Amino acid sequence: MTTAGLQNLVTREAWLEKTLKQIPAGSRILDAGAGELQYKRFCTHLSYVSQDLAKYDGRGDDTGLQMGSWDQSTLDIISDITSVLSG
Repeated sequence: MTTAGLQNLVTREAWLEKTLKQIPAGSRILDAGAGELQYKRFCTHLSYVSQDLAKYDGRGDDTGLQMGSWDQSTLDIISDITSVLSG
């Protein structure tokens, strides 16, 4: 049994937390594709803005990692980020 994927999550989140904490306090950050804002907890010293398309409902097609429920009610911006950037 391989656990590389599980260990990668821990490694990735440790790197992300360390990197975000190096951003100067009060800086504004956009979390594009924020989903359920799982990394907001690393940004308490920042002016955090969340964005997502907010179309995922958690159900999916029973393959992969569907969540069953998905709460995007606290997003700051609901939009297609590619439309905003290109238009």
